[in-house]
Order: sequence, then structure tokens, then C-alpha cells
Amino acid sequence: MTPLEQIRQLVNTTLVRSHINVVEDWLRQRPGSMVIDIGANTGGFVQAWLDNGASVVHAFEPVPQWFSRLDHRFQHDSRVFANRVAISDKISTVTGAQILGCHTLADPAKVKMDVALEDTGAFDFDTTTVDVYVKNNAITKLDLIKLDVDGYEPQAVRGMRHTLSYLRPLLMIELSFLPIRLGESVERMIMQLYDQDYKLCTMDREVCDDPLIVLEAFPWRTSFDMVAVPVEHITLGWPRIR
Repeated sequence: MTPLEQIRQLVNTTLVRSHINVVEDWLRQRPGSMVIDIGANTGGFVQAWLDNGASVVHAFEPVPQWFSRLDHRFQHDSRVFANRVAISDKISTVTGAQILGCHTLADPAKVKMDVALEDTGAFDFDTTTVDVYVKNNAITKLDLIKLDVDGYEPQAVRGMRHTLSYLRPLLMIELSFLPIRLGESVERMIMQLYDQDYKLCTMDREVCDDPLIVLEAFPWRTSFDMVAVPVEHITLGWPRIR
């Protein structure tokens, strides 16, 4: 099966626990690993990282009710640092945000999407960048970044450029149509990753050498997860299909 066929197949599937084996294998090979979980929600993936050997997880979740559950869940676990902050490409304060369809956070007067059933009213939150957070917390080792922020992935990727260049973590990222709704360029985000010597890989370990393959099969009406792998870690364990 070609990468294009694999990506199209993923469009019709839902991410389930078995599909993150590739990420879990990565962590198990790195005991005491360091993880940044962006869009942590109530902590389902945070627990998965801990179960697979992570020694520290920095979790980011700006939605008050979801952060409250995340914080309560891990309040006695010294391995987890919960931050009610969103990750973007700049430090700022967002006011009047609500939970819109597909869990996108925005002012419904500015972004034409229906309010989600989970919405409980407007709230404010702060944003920072991965690069700033890593510097401020003197993080010198990073094994995995998980990024699922429902449309704000391009901003987050722009704000982690230095971290990707120097710490070379694996990046588990959701690709979806939502950035387009927010006026962002998916093409530029994908090209940035390839320009920084990363290659996107399906959850079945098939590496896409050409970013145009990813763009051709991009989920313009849905979403799926892929893994951006530093090229120096693409070995026989990460088979290439051209």
C-alpha cells in the first residue's frame, strides 16, 4: 500500500489505542523520556505517556472545565506539570473565546462556526510558545511533542521552530481542515517540518519522503493523526515507501 493509499485509508478510520503503538514504542525505547502534550484535554494521552515510561509530562489545556479535570486527575503526580495555557506562535491573551464545533476555541462573532454542545460560555486564556516555555523551564531534553489543538496547529508549529531544530523530538500531530477555517496555511506548516529535516509518517510507520504526497491526500473534510519524524531517526525500523 502506498503512502497516498494509507493516508486516504486513515481518513475513514478513528484514532484508537492500537494506532499510537508507534509513539509508545518510541517512548519505551527512551526510559525517563520528556513529553510535551499540547491540547491535553482531561489527560487521556498524558496517562498513556506515563504508562509508557515518561518521567515528565508538561501538559497544556486552556479550556477551564477540561483543565480542572486534568489538574485534579494528576494533582498528586509530581511527573505532571499542568498548564492552563494555550500554545501558539506568540505570547498573548485571548478574550471571549468559546468552544466551537470540532472543539475549536474562538470568538463565534469572528469565526463562523457553530458553538459546540460542550460550550459553557466565554472565557479568557493566555498563550505562549513551545520555544519560550522550553527556554523558561530550562528543558534540554525532549522526546515527544503531541499536538492536537483543533485548527491552531500551524501557529503552534511556528512557535516551536527552535525546539524542533535543537531538541529533535518526535511530533505527533493532528492534520485537519480546521486551520483553513481560521485563515491558516496547512501547506506552509507541512513545508516547515520538511525544511527542518522532519518527514511525516503514518501511524503504520510508512514514511512520506515527499511532502506533496501528504498535501495531495490531505483531509480537507475530516482529520487524522500523523507523526513527524526527525530524518536522523528514519532507519530500517521506519521503512520508506517512495
